[in-house]
Amino acid sequence: AYRQSKLADILITKYFAEKLKEKNIRLNCFHPGVINTNISSDSPFIAKLFFKLIGKSPEKGAETLLYLVETENLTQTGEYFVNKKPAKTKANANSKELQLKLIERLEQIEKEYKEKYQVI
Repeated sequence: AYRQSKLADILITKYFAEKLKEKNIRLNCFHPGVINTNISSDSPFIAKLFFKLIGKSPEKGAETLLYLVETENLTQTGEYFVNKKPAKTKANANSKELQLKLIERLEQIEKEYKEKYQVI
């Protein structure tokens, strides 16, 4: 599930980055790494130990986000950042076809939601 949500994050970032490029709006996404938080509090001991041993602090995990927000001369857009650097993504993360399928599905979900809850 996490891998699919990260792929969706990258696909949507690339889609909207392309749309907003002419307006000089940069749009990037990032991976904070494994973060030592209480998200594993209900997990088995071994999972808790894993997060504690290799997880970064939330402050350390936020460094790439802060880099993206604070760097004024950053020219990249539509990129996936890891440790403050653009990272390679798998081929399907660059698929225009998947971007469009995801956008179409999101629009369908939005329409169904509005109909179900009578949202204007």
